[in-house]
Amino acid sequence: AGTVAPTAPRLALSSALVLAAGVLATTIGTQTAAALGYAVAEVASSGGTGAISAQAVAQKLPLWTYVGIAVYLLVGLAVFLTWLIKEQTAPELVIAFSLSLLGWLIGAAGVAFRPATK
Repeated sequence: AGTVAPTAPRLALSSALVLAAGVLATTIGTQTAAALGYAVAEVASSGGTGAISAQAVAQKLPLWTYVGIAVYLLVGLAVFLTWLIKEQTAPELVIAFSLSLLGWLIGAAGVAFRPATK
């Protein structure tokens, strides 16, 4: 019979930190969706017929939207990988943010790969 290695305890975070991180993660997701929605509306109101292409929408987005998306994606992927590698000790905040990132990626994929129609 072998010995069982003790597991490291989960890192405990204050509820205020968890709440603040949740608000920030939600805000990034909703602001990204709003920016994409405004860009789609601008393309739709500028005329044309048929489907609205992802390229036309991407041209309407300001640089800061791209910066925000890139930063959120990089930080989110780092947190997600941390969760996968250190699952036993990852605090609930890391798990929640990782799941938030997955939802955000699914939403972004829906926008990027399915053109909206008028």
